[in-house]
Amino acid sequence: MARAVFDGTFATREAAITQAAHQIANEARVIEARLAQSDWILGECVSAVDFVVYPGSALLLRAVQRNELRAPVGSGIGTAVCVTSASIS
Repeated sequence: MARAVFDGTFATREAAITQAAHQIANEARVIEARLAQSDWILGECVSAVDFVVYPGSALLLRAVQRNELRAPVGSGIGTAVCVTSASIS
């Protein structure tokens, strides 16, 4: 999703990006639920997952803040992007 925003192909790949946004939102909710239970994603100590998730989340946050993802109401993508953005900020 982020690549399509940054390389300018977002408009031609909207259906795939909408699907990806929903998947990302689902994963963000899982990560958020785990972090509500612990300081680390997989439990009581830091793991590689914690280091891998952050850069991807930061890139995604930059992408969803761009105008290309400011979808019209009712398009479906706005809800997933808002959930994802709120979950990773």
